[in-house]
Amino acid sequence: MYSQWMALQQNTLRRLALYAGLGFLFLRVSFVHEVLQYLTGINSHLMYLFGPLAIFGALVTQAVSRTFSWRPGLYWLGFAVWMIAAIPTSSWVGGSLTVVLSYLRTVFPLLLVVGGLAMTWRECRLMIATMGAAALINVICGRIFMSQGDARLELAFAGSIGNSNDFAAHLLFALPMLLIVVMRPNRSMLLRFGALAAVGYGGYLIVATASRGALVGVAAAVLCWMVLGTRNQRIALLFALPVAASLIVFDSKGFTLKRITSFTINEDSSEEAMASRVTREYLLRQSIRLTFHHPLFGVGPDQFINAEGKTGGMAGKRSVWQATHNSFTQISSECGLPALLFYLLAIGSTFRLLYRLLRTARRKRHDEMETIAFCSLISLTGYCVASVFLSLGYSFYLLVMSGLAISLSRIAPAELERMKKAALEAKRGSLPGIKRVVQGPLYNSRLAKPRLP
Repeated sequence: MYSQWMALQQNTLRRLALYAGLGFLFLRVSFVHEVLQYLTGINSHLMYLFGPLAIFGALVTQAVSRTFSWRPGLYWLGFAVWMIAAIPTSSWVGGSLTVVLSYLRTVFPLLLVVGGLAMTWRECRLMIATMGAAALINVICGRIFMSQGDARLELAFAGSIGNSNDFAAHLLFALPMLLIVVMRPNRSMLLRFGALAAVGYGGYLIVATASRGALVGVAAAVLCWMVLGTRNQRIALLFALPVAASLIVFDSKGFTLKRITSFTINEDSSEEAMASRVTREYLLRQSIRLTFHHPLFGVGPDQFINAEGKTGGMAGKRSVWQATHNSFTQISSECGLPALLFYLLAIGSTFRLLYRLLRTARRKRHDEMETIAFCSLISLTGYCVASVFLSLGYSFYLLVMSGLAISLSRIAPAELERMKKAALEAKRGSLPGIKRVVQGPLYNSRLAKPRLP
């Protein structure tokens, strides 16, 4: 078994697939391919340079079994299977088939790539570094392509994260990966200060989007930090919170503060925010209603908009023709309650793996592992709460985090054992000096003096 494991570590195809997978992951998190398409007007199809090799390598180097031997992997597999099962009963079979095929081709493989290809702690570091670099690109793009549409920050290129709310949720997911560089021990101060500046500016970008869902996500991430953080981490957060609050009060020109606090209807509320709230409440009720009308398979993957439009028209009401703006009711109304159950179990089991890893790392005093687990939990918490207000049910974020939790949990025991052996060898290799022997607690200067003949 050990020899097989070592052979897989040295397998050339697996290594090539891993590096291709890192490129695939970087493109997915950074959205560089969409930026290039916006700048050049040409679809470069960059993901096809990395994705096929990464997926092929995952299939032939046992990455599938390494991923699906963990509960999050099995739950995501169940979710994908239920999505497929929901196609025949869809209100528009062709539309659902297109969405499911796209999910299986570009989203689901990330679970196998992130969860199964890495086999050493160094390779886990490479995945974290890749996500951190992608987060840095996100911050830079936020600065370069900033567009203050309707006084809210959004990105000029109309891609997957061009919308204000989507961009804020994306930053909530990505920035904690960059925060690992700040908190990780044995890093140069210059690199850590640079990463801290990027995280700080990323926080400003989240505020500038004036996304109320992101605000709630940030609050959840802060609560997670306070609950799971060490004493020093909590103190650092208490110093950072006043700075973050000043971003809202002084840098928003009044609009952001007014919008993100418009949770109730009053004369000081933002009219746009109140209209958005009324629409979202209606969509939530409709998604719940469709869930109970189609509890097993839903109305079909990505078909809530059509179903809401048709049912609203038949009832003599004005339809809004929008998505659910709630990832969880999006899944339940479009794919059924069993799909929602798989979705929730996958998230819950991912939380459990990361939390167990955090406790183990603290007990074994592995600072780097502790930092990675801690920041991953913050990322997952903030994103999950923000997704309550967005239609991101078929996005890649949660699968990437589940894959990361699987890789870390699978490789952590070997890394902890390696660290233990290194410590023992270092202890055995240090020969006791004369002073340590002679000047021990039982040392007696009279007995130590040699007798003269």
